[in-house]
Amino acid sequence: MQETVIVAFHDLVGMAGVGCILVMYLAVQTGRVRAEGLIFPLVNLIGALFLLYSLLFKFNLSAVIIQTSWCAISVIGLVRWWRAGKKVPEER
Repeated sequence: MQETVIVAFHDLVGMAGVGCILVMYLAVQTGRVRAEGLIFPLVNLIGALFLLYSLLFKFNLSAVIIQTSWCAISVIGLVRWWRAGKKVPEER
């Protein structure tokens, strides 16, 4: 007799978050994405938010702490990216 495995929606969202974070880390390590650009912190923030969503259903304090930290670090990266684009080039 074969057992049917049903994956809850929040688990799918959490797995998508894991995928976002791992793919971006791999992309930076292989030189396909710049860590200083927009895509890296943005996708990492989305991934961490997805994981936090899944943790609303299956709480784990240490996982919440790391994902909240990941969100904060990603926001810092997004702010740095935004500020870098707002700089006025110095005249020579």
